[in-house]
Amino acid sequence: MFEIFGCSMHQGVSNDGLKKCIDTLNETFCELNIKKIDEGICQEDNLPNLRNLNGVVKTCQKIAAETDRIIKSGKTPLFVGGDHSSAMGTVAGAHANSSHLGLLWIDSHSDINTDVSTISGNIHGMPVSAIMGFGNERLSSIYSEQPKVLPQHVVLFGVRDMDPLEKEIVERLNIKVFTYDQVMEIGVKKALGQAKKYLKGIDKLHVSFDLDSMNPELIKGVTVPVASGFDAEDVFLMFDYIIENFKLSSIDVVEFNPAYDTDGYTAEFTNSLLQKIMKA
Repeated sequence: MFEIFGCSMHQGVSNDGLKKCIDTLNETFCELNIKKIDEGICQEDNLPNLRNLNGVVKTCQKIAAETDRIIKSGKTPLFVGGDHSSAMGTVAGAHANSSHLGLLWIDSHSDINTDVSTISGNIHGMPVSAIMGFGNERLSSIYSEQPKVLPQHVVLFGVRDMDPLEKEIVERLNIKVFTYDQVMEIGVKKALGQAKKYLKGIDKLHVSFDLDSMNPELIKGVTVPVASGFDAEDVFLMFDYIIENFKLSSIDVVEFNPAYDTDGYTAEFTNSLLQKIMKA
């Protein structure tokens, strides 16, 4: 059984539209009743390569504690966000309950920058590295000082936009990547089947789904859109396979930005996806 909660995390990318993501979903779809975790707002040190570091760390600690609590209660956390830096919290909470956690990162971006490689300084582009124990120590030690997921237990799925230094990190760590084009060439189910075989060494899987993995012509309500991407049918097929074939620790659905959702379709789709997961 899933338990839904969320946080309107915006500090990882400094976009105020994200502050309204949970309230918008709860007000529009009252049956969701997403429990809201407030962001931790702190005085910042104004580090250009780690923007809003203190607030991101404080918020992720809160998210990790709630994820941990839900898992220990015997339920599966379904987290709604907010920018993708929040996944450092959910994965940390999941790691507290799993000895060999796997990570399926469904995103148009690899989000594997560090404070050294970043171009923007936005922490929502760094969570995968932090989850593996690399980069800034405060990010990599959220909720515990251990790496949360080993590089060989990470799969990047649907990627179509990587910075040059991110590509170097991926190659150096030998991270498994299924680009969007590769997924479309062999089909969603076959690609996920290959990911499942690759992740045979894990005991549970955390799935982190970014709405910008989808086609921005359909899903406009995201902060950093990338041309092309999955459609609704692809994503529903994806989650049917994931829920049926993996032992799940937790799921994220993140980066809903109502400020850019001009037609309301992103909110409608997000609700449909959350309802589908909760009824599984």
